[in-house]
Formats: sequence, structure tokens, C-alpha cells
Amino acid sequence: MEFSTVFFILMMNVIIFSFIAWNAKAKNDLKREQIRAQSGSHSLGTSELKGMIQEAMTDAIIPLEERLELIESHMRRLPAASKQAENPAVEAEQDESKR
Repeated sequence: MEFSTVFFILMMNVIIFSFIAWNAKAKNDLKREQIRAQSGSHSLGTSELKGMIQEAMTDAIIPLEERLELIESHMRRLPAASKQAENPAVEAEQDESKR
């Protein structure tokens, strides 16, 4: 076979495979756009999703902060009560000085 015949066959194969690949890509892009158009009204934006997460975290943290404040207030009272229980003589002196 001559060089020009082999070159022609190779070039035809390259053109055909390029056309097939381009056609497959175009179909894939079209399907992707159709899916995006169908789900576009139902999808969340990044800012909407961040807002929802932040709101959920705030709602979850508020009760925990309240419980933590309650525990801290109990802990503040606890050392004073335990010191009084350890030293009843000091407690008696404080009662006498108040009178």
C-alpha cells in the first residue's frame, strides 16, 4: 500500500473517533444540564446550607449552655458547703458572731 492510502485511512479513523467522542460528550453534557434543570428548584445554595447548619448548631448549643451554667452555679455553692461541713467549729463561731 502506498503511504497516501495508509495516511488517508488513519486520518479517516481519527476523524470518525473524534466525532464519536465529541457526540458522546455532547450527549453527556445535555443529560447533565437536564438533570441540573430538574433538580435546580429543589437544591440548596451554599449560603442556605451554611445558614441551616448554623441555626441547628445554635439550637443544639443553647440547652447545653444553660445546663453548664446550672452546674457551674452548683459547683460554686459546693465548696462553701463542704468547707462548712469540714469545720463545724468555724460554723459555730460564725453563728455566735452574728448574734
